[in-house]
This record gives sequence, structure tokens and C-alpha cells, in this order.
Amino acid sequence: ISSSTISGNSAGNGGGIFNRYGSLSISSSTISGNSAQFGGGIYNRGSLSISSSTVSGNSASTGGGIYNYSGNLSISSSTISGNSAGSGGGIFNRGSLSISGSTISGNSAGNGGGIDNPGSVSISSSTISGNSASFGGGIFNDGSVSISSSTISGNSAGNGGGIFNRYGSLSISSSTISGNSAQFGGGIYNRGSLSISSSTVSGNSASTGGGIYNYSGNLSIS
Repeated sequence: ISSSTISGNSAGNGGGIFNRYGSLSISSSTISGNSAQFGGGIYNRGSLSISSSTVSGNSASTGGGIYNYSGNLSISSSTISGNSAGSGGGIFNRGSLSISGSTISGNSAGNGGGIDNPGSVSISSSTISGNSASFGGGIFNDGSVSISSSTISGNSAGNGGGIFNRYGSLSISSSTISGNSAQFGGGIYNRGSLSISSSTVSGNSASTGGGIYNYSGNLSIS
């Protein structure tokens, strides 16, 4: 799919697109205003590559913009914005997800405004900003997340404004966590395993743990 628009569709699974066991490439396109129970914009169970595209204004119970279920999903030079869901406003990932040079912004959910991850996620040279949730404004993690050369900013939540790392493994390197807010853990709320290196955590706010709230988790900062 290239230079196309998929909008205003609805379904039980995959409002805009349902990719089951297939190989799908989307470039220079817009997926917007679609709705479903799972995967408002896209439901992926195969191999999906998204480049130079926008996934916006979609809604679902799980995975407002994208629901990646046991699939391989690659997102580059794209924007995931203004999507909403109960879990994973922008993206719900239960598979393997790679994000590079992209923006995840203005999404909302109960868990994981930007991303809800019980799978594996790699984020590089990207921005996760202005997302909101009850838990994990930017990211809610129960799986494995690696963040490098990226910015997590201006997100908000009750717990974990930028990131809520519940039972997962989270690695942050050469990145900035700033201007996020929450009641507990303005920048990061950690209950899992967290490693931070060569990074900046600044200007975040909370009632408890403005930058980082480490609740019975394993935390390493270098």
C-alpha cells in the first residue's frame, strides 16, 4: 500500500486493515478514523512494515492505532498520533516491534497511552510525547523494551508519567526523559528491571518520585 488513505472503516478486529499471516508494506499513506475492538487502525498477525506514514485518530478497546499480535512490526519515519484505547492507545504490542525515526504522540489509554507492551520493543531515534493514561502515559511495559537516542517527554499518567515498567525489562541509553508528570513516578515508575545509561532525566513532576519511583524493582543508573 503506497500513497493511499484508509479511513472511516469499522470491524471487530482491524478496523482499517487486518493482516493475518501475510506480508504487508505501507508507505507514504494515512490510516485514520477507523475503529474496532482490537486494532482500530491495523491488526497485524503477520509481517508489517510502515514507513513515512501516519496512523491517527483511530480507536479500539485494545490497540487504538495498531494491535500487533504475535507479528513482526517495523515502523520508520512515521507518526502514530491521536489514537485511543483501553490498552495501548497508539500501539498494543504482543509480538516484535521496532520503531525508528518516528513520533508517538497525543495518544490516550487506560494502560500505555503511547504503547502497551507485553512483547518485545526496540525504540531508536524517536519521540514519545504528549500521551496520557492511568498507568504509563508514554509506555506501559510488561515485556522487554530497549530505548536509545530517543526522547520521552510531556506525557502524563496517574502512575508512570513517561514510563510504567511493571514486571518487564527496560533499558534506556543516550536518551532524555523530561517534562512528564504523574502522581507516582513522574518520569518513570519501576517495578521490574530498569537500566539507565548516558541519559538525562529532568523536569519531571510527581507527588512521589518526580524523576523515578522505584518500587521493589531493580534499578541501575550509570
